[in-house]
Amino acid sequence: MNVYLRDISKAQEKRAYYNKSDSCRNKAAIIPRNKVVRHVQIKNDSHLRSTFFADSSKTHAGYCHIKVLSKDTDASNQNIVQRGNDYYLKEIQIPPIDFLPPDLNITMTYEGLICDTFPAEALEWIDRKRKFSFPSHWIFQKILQHKCTLIKKAHPSSRDPDIEWKYDFSLADQIIFTAGLSKEQYEGFFMFKVLTENVCFHLQKNLKLKHLKAVYFKTLEEIPNEMWETNFSGCILFVINSLIACLKVSWLPHYFITSRNLIDCYSAKEINDICVNVECIRMFPLYVLQVTAENHGYNFAQKLIEIVMKDCKSFQHNKDVMTLFTEALIPGTLGIMRVFTRLGFYETAFEQLLSLHEQMLLVKVPSDCICVPEFAEVFETALRSFRQKSTRVNLAILFEKYFKTDVLCNVLDKQSTFTKDILPWKISQEIEWMEIPFEKEADLSSIADYFFSCSMKEYRKRNSTLATATLVTAITCLQRCIKGDTISTNEIEDEELKKEIESQKEEVLLKLKHRLKLCYIYLWHVTTLYLTFEPLVDYMDDIEKLCLELPEMASIVGSMFRYLHKKDKAEEYRKKANL
Repeated sequence: MNVYLRDISKAQEKRAYYNKSDSCRNKAAIIPRNKVVRHVQIKNDSHLRSTFFADSSKTHAGYCHIKVLSKDTDASNQNIVQRGNDYYLKEIQIPPIDFLPPDLNITMTYEGLICDTFPAEALEWIDRKRKFSFPSHWIFQKILQHKCTLIKKAHPSSRDPDIEWKYDFSLADQIIFTAGLSKEQYEGFFMFKVLTENVCFHLQKNLKLKHLKAVYFKTLEEIPNEMWETNFSGCILFVINSLIACLKVSWLPHYFITSRNLIDCYSAKEINDICVNVECIRMFPLYVLQVTAENHGYNFAQKLIEIVMKDCKSFQHNKDVMTLFTEALIPGTLGIMRVFTRLGFYETAFEQLLSLHEQMLLVKVPSDCICVPEFAEVFETALRSFRQKSTRVNLAILFEKYFKTDVLCNVLDKQSTFTKDILPWKISQEIEWMEIPFEKEADLSSIADYFFSCSMKEYRKRNSTLATATLVTAITCLQRCIKGDTISTNEIEDEELKKEIESQKEEVLLKLKHRLKLCYIYLWHVTTLYLTFEPLVDYMDDIEKLCLELPEMASIVGSMFRYLHKKDKAEEYRKKANL
């Protein structure tokens, strides 16, 4: 659930902060299926070679020791330690991180074990009387069916950390997030997370994801599900109030094990600092929203708030809902769409307009008012407000995708030649209908030049979508030019002419390779716009092959690998550059 508000600012300070936070969050528990920890001792278990039994009598709430009940327990086993007359499990053998799929980018692993049932400390959650319908009966049964796990992690104040294990409910959390929340509740958690993290990010000790989930899930039990549809902002403030209430009494209970205090290791000052900052959301919600948005590059936040608040003031007198939409919400939404489309976030912009129209349909319109227009009408009006043709084309493509209605013909000049007409391979959807000037249609080299210049233009506007699509197409054109060696000198008998042609051919190929090198360098710059790894990471094999022919690239390639956090490769190319 590492979801953040996307940073679209030039400085990318927030994105750098999130990337740094993410680098230590990719953790996984490796759990063998053939080992189960019991919570109820079975009388006829003598036939089992080794039985694990959970013992919480000497641990903090939410933790336990794992007794090893077996006649042939060997104290010399390094995984088992003796305490008095009893034997306890210290650890289990798990494969190293190297054995996990590299695309998961796991930075830390925990040893884990399956439990046969929920621990006794979680009975309160099972028997709890709930006011409303969260969690649903189906989700409740599914959570019980998947039980919980134990991971090798001791409480910070444990008296015997070597043998202490922690109850983990990640599977239950996953079930709730994937199947137990409505669309509004799901988005509500993101809003809650973004707001709390952004008012507290500067603090030395901050709240973690487990704290936010515990408060959020408990609050969902206290709010009717339908309230999230009719009063979303009120529900968010209710969740914020619940968090503040927990912080003020220095007790934030775990959702499943309420006897466990998730902030018992925080000092009174740390809790107070968090509480003061979180309370700002409740006291000054509009200001917090504005600052959070502007810190991420959404500079239209203040103007949008002013438009809405100004119209809300007049709305108190005339109660004209349609005027509120036409004079405040629609102009404000179009302003947001212009920002998003300028940066290449076409689908996000389209969804903004779609969401606004859905809200219009929910409004009760008086009989003397004009009825709510169809979305096609609203969309055509919005489309005319965009000056850039690429924006109109991409929004029209999205409209056709959602509604299966042809509107693209109204945007395009049918006499033009488009990218899809002259390039024989599959190209990005965003530039399929991009017009190609007549003078650039001659050959792949000219087309590559055109797309490269388009990419630079979009890069300067920070439109990574179009910058990437055009640059990748330019790279493909140049790669095909280099591979498509159509000039053969085998049948030429004149040796001098043959040498001259070969020399010219090598010179042309070298120029093409240098142009390709420039494209790769700019691909790196486009990738760094929003501090991502793609598309650069997809082209590193090709870049390495080119570096064999152009060794002077070694220093640049090393920097690319350093950016991609591939230290071994970066060091390899640093040494090559110094040769």
